[in-house]
Amino acid sequence: MNYTMTETDSKSNLKITDKDLRSAFIRITDPRKGSNLQYDLVSMLLAAIGALLSNHLGVLAIAEWLDGQNEAVKAILGFNIR
Repeated sequence: MNYTMTETDSKSNLKITDKDLRSAFIRITDPRKGSNLQYDLVSMLLAAIGALLSNHLGVLAIAEWLDGQNEAVKAILGFNIR
């Protein structure tokens, strides 16, 4: 997945890929505790960013956005397909 943002006052483009975000998020310490962690923090953060960019602004809306994605998108985000 690639997102491109063009700044109106300059001629440069900012390109952020899922790999760029993954590299940034991997540095975040997971504050969750316990052995019952079902999903990877990085995958959860990537899904939240995708949902927020799609104007899904609440926790339920984010979950619904992720549920509506196809297997390829879920795989890119790092969710295991069962």
